[in-house]
Amino acid sequence: MWDALKVFFTSVWKWLKPIVMAIISFASKEVLDAVLDVVRELAATDLANEEKRTLAFEKIKEMLKVQGKELGDSMINLLIELAVQKLKAEE
Repeated sequence: MWDALKVFFTSVWKWLKPIVMAIISFASKEVLDAVLDVVRELAATDLANEEKRTLAFEKIKEMLKVQGKELGDSMINLLIELAVQKLKAEE
């Protein structure tokens, strides 16, 4: 069983590693922390999940614009999803 898990996670890491490396190279710790703060703030609201996601995207996009940084929409969505998963893991 452990061998099967090892093979599975090795193959998953081969797929995830480029994504993780892209996030690290495109987004500084400051950006990652800000994304987590936005998602954490919106998680405490009574908005529907889709409304939270849309608002988080808009806030993060604006924050990056103010800082003179630019990330693609797909990268912002990925960062939001990772922040959501981190918050769920903390519960």
